Amino acid sequence: VCVVKTKDDVREIGSENSNKPFSLYSIGKVFTGVLILEMVWRGIIPESDLSTTGLQLDEDVRKTLQDKLPQVSKRIDEVTLHQAMTHRAGFDDYLENYDAAIIAGVNAGEIPCPTNPRDFLAYANDEVKDNKGGAKKSYSNTGILLAGLVAESYYNRGKPASEHKSYNEILQELVLEPAGITSFSVTPLDGALINTASKTQPYGHGSPAGGYWTTAHDM
Repeated sequence: VCVVKTKDDVREIGSENSNKPFSLYSIGKVFTGVLILEMVWRGIIPESDLSTTGLQLDEDVRKTLQDKLPQVSKRIDEVTLHQAMTHRAGFDDYLENYDAAIIAGVNAGEIPCPTNPRDFLAYANDEVKDNKGGAKKSYSNTGILLAGLVAESYYNRGKPASEHKSYNEILQELVLEPAGITSFSVTPLDGALINTASKTQPYGHGSPAGGYWTTAHDM
């Protein structure tokens, strides 16, 4: 868990400052898409695998889905990576449950601290919708989260365990560093611009589906 910030730590949005961090919200999904396309360009993910049925996930992720999210577990073998990336896989969501956990944590004096994308699976709804063969679109943070974990699985494939990297480390290596982005964080950064109308945004953590913190300068 993460210690809740005091009111003094929650900053009002002030004058424009390109070096003050802010939450990307779902703009983070663009980074996931860029990462996967970069991996296709580098040959890490075969382009044909974008449209091949069955999400390539690590066994421990599959085990988590089988134990906690059986409906989601079944669906991952029925859809493509491209469908997961474009909200056409029929997965439900996790954001409502995650926000509820933050609010409960604020009231209790501590909040959830999911710093690894896999941590967000704990908040996913075990529901799937008819995706009509990928023709039906249904916005899903869970689908983008799984797409990010697919990217992680491809990157680590064939490497010894000592060389495995998490999604966030892979994003750093293949996207952030080449782009010259130096201010980018899973957790809220000091001095961040805060939406004080939101009960959850000051405490939100980033995942492949969004929520990372960066600055206008780096964007």
